Amino acid sequence: AVKGRYYRRVGRANHLMRPDEVAQAHYKTFNSSWDYTTDPEHTLADISLTKVKKIISRINRGRKVKIKDSPLQALKKFKLLRGKRISRACYLLFLKGESLFTAVELGRFQTPIIIKDGDRTKADLFAQVDAVFNFITKHINKEYIITGKPQRDERWDYPLDALREIIINSIVHRDYSGSTGGVVKVFDDRIEISNTGRLPPGLSVPRLLSGDYVSEPRN
Repeated sequence: AVKGRYYRRVGRANHLMRPDEVAQAHYKTFNSSWDYTTDPEHTLADISLTKVKKIISRINRGRKVKIKDSPLQALKKFKLLRGKRISRACYLLFLKGESLFTAVELGRFQTPIIIKDGDRTKADLFAQVDAVFNFITKHINKEYIITGKPQRDERWDYPLDALREIIINSIVHRDYSGSTGGVVKVFDDRIEISNTGRLPPGLSVPRLLSGDYVSEPRN
């Protein structure tokens, strides 16, 4: 820090840090993140314990050792509730209504500037996975293949497992500290799923493609 500005060393040069980089560096000093910190604006009254209970049931389907805690106990165990304060992640995961923090714009494009259909989801993050997935499958093609089996096979334009994985990654790894939402664009020949934001310091697209990097989760 020099005269109110922050710099980081890159090779032999000093680079002026952006405000978001300064904030992320601050959280890293105590091994934290924006999502982990307690929410100063929302309380338990703003989340749905019924949603927490449903998620526990979904988790238990794939677990040999079942979670038997109550919704409140589970939130405390996973540090989503600390004392009487919920974390920001807790709010995003289980909010009762809608929030601009979680907004994702959805569009079916005929051309880069002509939209045939559009929607927006501002629900909790679990519900968003289904909302985005359903919008995409509504606008891609499905082929029925008749074989010798009694039941016909279905083949989509894109592998559904891959689509769901991409959607989950885009929602889980998004930077929610800003106010800009995610965007999903479905075209005739491609699907674009994007979030605003930059790669962490020291990480570049070539390094990602080469596999020569250390993972630094944002949240």
